[in-house]
Amino acid sequence: MIEWDAQTEDNLRYETDDPPRDVAGHGTACAGIIHSLAPEAELYSVRVLGTNMSGGPYQFAAGVDWAMEMGWMCQT
Repeated sequence: MIEWDAQTEDNLRYETDDPPRDVAGHGTACAGIIHSLAPEAELYSVRVLGTNMSGGPYQFAAGVDWAMEMGWMCQT
């Protein structure tokens, strides 16, 4: 989970969600649609909305950056 935090150097706080959970159900629905269209696709979850279910472009961009660092986003 990536939360806005004005107390940190880059204004973002990264927290693990263990065990991972889909708090709104949206990710599960999107994953189901993607799987039906591309069953061979590998899907990973990166939650960029905070505990109050709000977020913005910084959290989204940080989620993309983090996924790239993990090697989850690549071209085939």
